Amino acid sequence: MLLFIIVDYIALVLAQETAYQIRELFQGFLPTVFVLPINYQFIYIPLVFILCIAVQSGYEFNRPSLDVSQGVFKGLLFGMVMSIIILFVINASGKVSRFYCFLFIFTSLGWVAMLRYAVSKFIKSSTLLKEEVIVIGAGKTAERIKAYFDKDLAYRYEIVGLIDDNPISDELPSEYPLLGKMDEAAKIVQDMDIYTVLVSAPGMDKDKMDQLLTDIRPYVRNILFAPNLVGTPMGSVQIQTLFSEQITLLKSYNNLARIRSRALKRSFDFFFTLTFMPIIIPILFVLGVIIKLDSKGSVFYNAKRLGENGKNFTCYKFRSMYTDGDERLKKYLAENPEAAAEWKEFAKLRGYDPRVTKAGRWMRRTSLDELPQLLNVLEGTMSLVGPRPYLPREKADMGADVEIITMAKPGITGFWQINGRNDVTFADRVAMDVWYVKNWSLARDIMFLAKTFKIVLGKSGAY
Repeated sequence: MLLFIIVDYIALVLAQETAYQIRELFQGFLPTVFVLPINYQFIYIPLVFILCIAVQSGYEFNRPSLDVSQGVFKGLLFGMVMSIIILFVINASGKVSRFYCFLFIFTSLGWVAMLRYAVSKFIKSSTLLKEEVIVIGAGKTAERIKAYFDKDLAYRYEIVGLIDDNPISDELPSEYPLLGKMDEAAKIVQDMDIYTVLVSAPGMDKDKMDQLLTDIRPYVRNILFAPNLVGTPMGSVQIQTLFSEQITLLKSYNNLARIRSRALKRSFDFFFTLTFMPIIIPILFVLGVIIKLDSKGSVFYNAKRLGENGKNFTCYKFRSMYTDGDERLKKYLAENPEAAAEWKEFAKLRGYDPRVTKAGRWMRRTSLDELPQLLNVLEGTMSLVGPRPYLPREKADMGADVEIITMAKPGITGFWQINGRNDVTFADRVAMDVWYVKNWSLARDIMFLAKTFKIVLGKSGAY
């Protein structure tokens, strides 16, 4: 916690200086800038921000990065409001530069994000600030939790051993020592002086689980408990405890059924896209010229896709295939049984595809062929983040899940893209899209967008 308070302090001081220097570049066009007193720049303003971040739990770790990021973001927003009020209070003559305040909003977000990310990456790759944890239950659920801990920068758990009668996992026992059996758990935890225990045995009988938790509770500070809720929509869940009846209720919100959530998502899509259109339009023009010179046919490939509420819409893409692509594919699959089997499973060819043009190959590798879909976003038929835009003929293969998936507009990117893109099977894509719709949040959309940029630059899973 102290380390990140120092990191945020440095970031906020740098943010103020950066905003001031940018403001100075426009000195000739703007009124004289208000010079902030040293004590405000180095003490009061950073202190306000740090207190706001702390109130929003921005210094609590060993929880999902998305939760930490939301806390930091909210803290920065509140800090900005408070700081702007302070700036105007100490400068009653009204000479505070509004342009400086506007710049400070973005420089503070940028510096805090960059420095926190750099420090988190360093800590993750080192042995610093690690919290030892014992895992009770070495099954597939524990494998998935461990994989998440490994890749999430906000988690700093170090597994020191396993407790299980009969480990199902092949991976975990080969990586960590087996400390003993379930009935020895309390003694093992007590002897090892461990503060945190992860109980990952969702198939355990309720009475046995209650007894296990009762036995280990006196010897630990924190118990991480993984109930049998894999795949259940828990992204927007409120926990309600009925004390007199000793019952816990989980209230799950259907966010995308709320008008305000849909309005927020639409507003974010529209203004985000509109902001970057001046940069994107020249790129669209250049790509159009390249496509036209590369092969015969239209620059665009406009196809029908399954949209919101099950209605078909026209999805815009750059043409990346030959106009006689279907004939080329049919001939190729007939001559190559392995490719035919791959097509049947993935509905795509991950290697050579005879339909794809030369320009189409590198456009697909960088996902540039999907840039025209930003026009779909502006007209409201697609979203920046959402389920995959399925073909109408795939509706039957989606089964009952089509009703859930079509609650949302299809997205240019989505959960399916940041988790393998075209490397996952059709059934996996459907399952991911169902999970996305059930667990939607704007913060999650922003996270998926950020991860998409990283994946596209790395060209992972693109064909």
